[in-house]
Amino acid sequence: MAASAKNEHDYIPKNFQEFDAFYKNYCQIVNARTTGSTPAWTHIPAARVTDLSGGYAAWYNAWSAYKDDKTKVKLAAARTAQKEGAGIVREFTNEFIRYSRAVSDDDKRLLGVHIPDPTPSPIPDPATRPEFSLRVKDIRKIRIDFQDQGSERRAKPYGMDGAVVHWLVSDHAAQATGELTGSVLATRTPFTLEFADADRGKILSVALQWQNEKGRKGSFSEIQNTIIP
Repeated sequence: MAASAKNEHDYIPKNFQEFDAFYKNYCQIVNARTTGSTPAWTHIPAARVTDLSGGYAAWYNAWSAYKDDKTKVKLAAARTAQKEGAGIVREFTNEFIRYSRAVSDDDKRLLGVHIPDPTPSPIPDPATRPEFSLRVKDIRKIRIDFQDQGSERRAKPYGMDGAVVHWLVSDHAAQATGELTGSVLATRTPFTLEFADADRGKILSVALQWQNEKGRKGSFSEIQNTIIP
């Protein structure tokens, strides 16, 4: 089987060989911490440790059988045993490991369990302004392509929910952002504004500002104008 990527949210490997090494290591650490005259982890029932080890034995036997006879039937059996074993590990982790104060962060790392960051990165206030262009997309439709100020990438800055698009349809171009009466949050670029037939030939004035994930808005961009086709 081809190797599979492992991320922080899916800490259990998909690749058979990697899964076996992970599961075996997990069981060895749990057994070491729950046995002996002075076990470090006394909050885990012995029966659950037995179930964990039994799951590994079932997986190992199915995997060994597949390695000896690589048929579709043996492969399916190995995949089933892997899925069942992974389920046992996930349940065990969530119940006894991840949130337990008795299990140190170092032991969690040794087990291969992801440790959530207790101090997530704060959401910054908007510190820049969007840059954008207006293009005719179709009759009554104007396309807005936007990006961060000074950036060559068409992507929102970190922590931003999107760009608030403010506009005015009138016989004259808006001179100040306070004149822009329409608004909508564009969460991705490009964004399209569509207008009524009665608006064709009128001037569209547009300005943008970033809005972060907490709803805080930044500075306005310059106002741009175009004619609604």
